[in-house]
Amino acid sequence: MKRLFLSFVLLSWSAAFVTAELPTWESLVDKARWAQNAHNVQSWKLETMPGRPDTRRLVLESTRLLPQTDAPQRQLTVSLGCFLAVLEDAAARQGARVTWQPLTDAPGALVTLSEDPAPSTPAPNLDALAAPTVKYRTAAFSLPTPVLRDLEERYSTPTVRFHWITEPAAVAAAKAWARGAFDAEMDLPRTRDESVAYTRIGETARRLTPWGITLLPSFPKGELFWVEAFEGLFPESPGAYARDSEAMLGRALGPVEQILVVTSRGNGNLERLRTGEALQRVWMRVIDRGGRLLPLSQGLEEFPEMTPWFAEAARRWAPDGENVQMVLALFKPGPGEFLRSPRLPAASVISQ
Repeated sequence: MKRLFLSFVLLSWSAAFVTAELPTWESLVDKARWAQNAHNVQSWKLETMPGRPDTRRLVLESTRLLPQTDAPQRQLTVSLGCFLAVLEDAAARQGARVTWQPLTDAPGALVTLSEDPAPSTPAPNLDALAAPTVKYRTAAFSLPTPVLRDLEERYSTPTVRFHWITEPAAVAAAKAWARGAFDAEMDLPRTRDESVAYTRIGETARRLTPWGITLLPSFPKGELFWVEAFEGLFPESPGAYARDSEAMLGRALGPVEQILVVTSRGNGNLERLRTGEALQRVWMRVIDRGGRLLPLSQGLEEFPEMTPWFAEAARRWAPDGENVQMVLALFKPGPGEFLRSPRLPAASVISQ
């Protein structure tokens, strides 16, 4: 009798294990929505597939694009790759697996959720914004050479390559390139005004449109109230916005000693997604080490006036014909408590 009872218990436990439910898409997106993305526009959308509850189409949200500064949607597609990386790691945390294949008709991927027969070790940290990601209040920070080489070797693939710049003259040249490209973007009304339009000042604006550029990660909490109060009373003109942004970036780059360059072989949907997928994981490893990464993407934008900086990036960092996908400065936040930018609710990312 005891043996029969034990067999019944074991069978019941096995059946419960086999029929355990997969995590919901919303629970996974709740983590993935904190991935890095261009301009914080969070231009990701998971579309349902009729009759396939385990599969979604990850595409760009057409109402939140960057037609001036990212007309080819390259940076936004890289951002989709960052989203995929966190989606994968969030699924692994819950004993499931996310796999994907690139779409052939649009930027994005066909994403499938399934049981994981061979669970991997889940990433220790999924929330890229759990710690301050301040852009403009920076302090000097560098990683030991063995750590830099490990990051290069661990995350580079035949498609995507990571390369750290550490030689002082090369770092200075990269910072000069970044400042020049940023000035060019800010001096051109149509690209400058795209940033102005996406900037959210004040709690009400952030609540109504929880995407776009905010001041939260740029000013210590104690200063933020006064900065936003002054901006509310005396809004900046676009020209003043540009001058202040240029000065802030210059100060941010001052203490930077190491620069990360990401290149890819090929520049299609697959290569861009793979770039973002790997970049998000490097980003998290840098955070684990106490550092942060500041994107210096302006010189990689593909409107005509940016051609000199785009060409210089290719000459400096992709002499073999690779595509420069991203350039980032390594730093750590300066003193003070910084808030993180808001994100869209997970449910709003999923099309019903």
